[in-house]
Amino acid sequence: MPLTRMPVQLRIDSNGEPPTASKVKAFDTSRRGPGSLPNDWGGIWTATAKLDGTSSWCNAWMRRRFNAHLLHPEPARVYTVDNLDDIKRLAARYGAQGSILNRIAEDYDAVHLTERGLRAAGARPWERNEPSDDGTPNQAYSAMFIAWNVESTLWFKWCFHRTEPATRAATRLAVMTQRASALSD
Repeated sequence: MPLTRMPVQLRIDSNGEPPTASKVKAFDTSRRGPGSLPNDWGGIWTATAKLDGTSSWCNAWMRRRFNAHLLHPEPARVYTVDNLDDIKRLAARYGAQGSILNRIAEDYDAVHLTERGLRAAGARPWERNEPSDDGTPNQAYSAMFIAWNVESTLWFKWCFHRTEPATRAATRLAVMTQRASALSD
């Protein structure tokens, strides 16, 4: 399975401590229960850092109120969901019901859901979904991504070689450096 080089990720926490490998609980959706949140399942949730120091789920207000950290991923086994075909391949291999994330975690280090992937999955019922070519209602896949509402990545295990406080300058430098590196490859 090929390794993916993911962009710099942004993570916010209210506890003030930087995320570390030792703080990441093993991923297991059986921890679900009344009132449980996706963070209770373990792993670590991030979103792609933007040049302005924000991400899809971390705006400027949140950065001031919570502690934001940049996480620099190592190459990892990432399943990226960007369209309906990606979702169908995932459903064909792991099923569309039950604890599919546990099964995916056996083969991958992370699942990355893009903005397009969110629309294709019908994970945002308030938005118009990408049309399905085969007539399958996209809402049939929305349960697979019930925990997602913005572009983000669920890392099943720690796959980062460096973390740092996400100051606006550090975020801008990290994103620009990564873009320059991608151009030279």
